[in-house]
Order: sequence, then C-alpha cells, then structure tokens
Amino acid sequence: MANLKALALRIKSVRSIQKTTRVMQMISASKFRAAKEGLVFARDYCSRLDREVGEGLHLGGTEASGALLVVFSSDKGLCGGFNYSVVKFLREYVSSAFSGNAEERLNFLFVGRKAHELAGCEYVQTFGEVVGVVPQLRNVNFLDFKSLLYGLGVDFSSYSRVVALYSKFHSSARQEPTVEDVLVLDNAEDGVVDRNIDEEEVVCSYDPDSVSVRRKLYVNRFMARLYLAMCESVVCEHCCRMIAMESANSNTKSMLNRLLLDYNRSRQASITTDLIEIVSGCEALG
Repeated sequence: MANLKALALRIKSVRSIQKTTRVMQMISASKFRAAKEGLVFARDYCSRLDREVGEGLHLGGTEASGALLVVFSSDKGLCGGFNYSVVKFLREYVSSAFSGNAEERLNFLFVGRKAHELAGCEYVQTFGEVVGVVPQLRNVNFLDFKSLLYGLGVDFSSYSRVVALYSKFHSSARQEPTVEDVLVLDNAEDGVVDRNIDEEEVVCSYDPDSVSVRRKLYVNRFMARLYLAMCESVVCEHCCRMIAMESANSNTKSMLNRLLLDYNRSRQASITTDLIEIVSGCEALG
C-alpha cells in the first residue's frame, strides 16, 4: 500500500512537470517565430549598411588601444546547451587569441548573465577586466538598443577592436558560436579614411561634410552589427529552449508510461494478494 501511494505521488509530480514543459515549449515556439522574423529584418538592415559604407571604411586619428569582447548569452536556463556552448567557445577563443599577447588590454562586456556566471570571475580576470554585466536586451528595437548601449557608460571608441561573441543561427538544427570584429579603429593621422574610394573620383557633395556623414554611417553600422549579434543570440536561445522542452516533454511521457505500468502492476499484485487471503480465510473457516 505504501508503494502504491509513493507511485501515485510520483505520477502526480511527473504530470505536473509535463504540463509545465508543454507550456514552455509552446511559449518558446511562439517567441522563436517572432524573434526569427526580427532577425530577418536585422540581417537585411546590416547588409544594406555594409553596401553603403563599404568594408574598407575605418576610423582614424584615435588613441584607441586594447580589445573589448562583447559576449551575448541568456539570463535564464532551461535552454539545453546554449549557454555552455557559448562559454566553451569563449574559453577557447580567449586562450588562442589573447593568451600569447599579455600586453594587449582585454575587457569583457557580458550581455546576459549566464555566460559570466558559467565562465567564472577568476578565469575572466586572468585575461582582463569586466566592464559590465547587463541583462539580455531582448524585445527592443534598434533605436532603444542604441540608447541602452550608450547608457552603459562604456567608451567603445577607446578600444582598437570591439569583438562580438555570440551564437549564430543557421537553422533549427544548427547554431554555432562565432566571433566577429564589429569595430576596428586605426591610429591614422586623418579623420576618416576609406581605402576603397579614390577621393579624386568622388563627385558627390555632402551637407554636413563627407567626414561627418561617413563617420555617422560607420558608427551606425557598428551599432547595427551589435544589434544583429543580439538578435542572433535571442533566436538561438528560443530555438534551444524549444528543443529542450520538446525533449523534456517526450521524456516525461516515457517516464509517465513506465510509472503507470508499475502502478498498475503493483495495484494488481495487491488485489491478487487480497483475494488469495480472502479465499484462504474462507477455506480455513469452511
């Protein structure tokens, strides 16, 4: 009887977990579809900016030095190996790219708390400093994203490189951590240099001047690339959580079937034992 009660409690608990995983799977699927639509627009916007600005454009005349690594992860768990893959790739990338260059200043900006928690403060501080750990900036448009980044108080122009580390979405079955140089500052003498454009062939006039326009475009492209990295990370997170909850829901179904089978067997055995005792008692009295 005690065994039956224990099995009944476990069945009740598994059914409650099954309801939770099913709901979380449905919510993640809905958020995944919405985030994927936003990712399409972000990719299109960045590609248009790249065509307008050109890959040869860079900012000059700066005293920038060192590198800033912007790491995108999630604030919540229950998303499979999403955060673990980002942290694993972070360790491998930092060890290979910066371990041999102790003189280069390396700072970290974590967008999403999980990567900072999993990477460990001691490990990160062996390579550089953490300039900020902020919540994941989800459900924001591009203008709000720029305002939030400016509000962090981080001077991006003080770094010679700004690198985004995030999980890139290819398909529902494939998400890969990757790094991308989103900003490169060179210590040139003039203000803005374009290696791909011959100034003698330019026939356009600008108001304001061309340097201000091109600098504004470059800064806008830098912010757009960070925004795209965030969108990629958010889509990957929802996709991984949807798959993880689908797997958990399937596991709870299998577990529930096994528990129900054990419960029915124990219940049948208990009934059979009671019948044998009743028949034996009747035979003894008769």
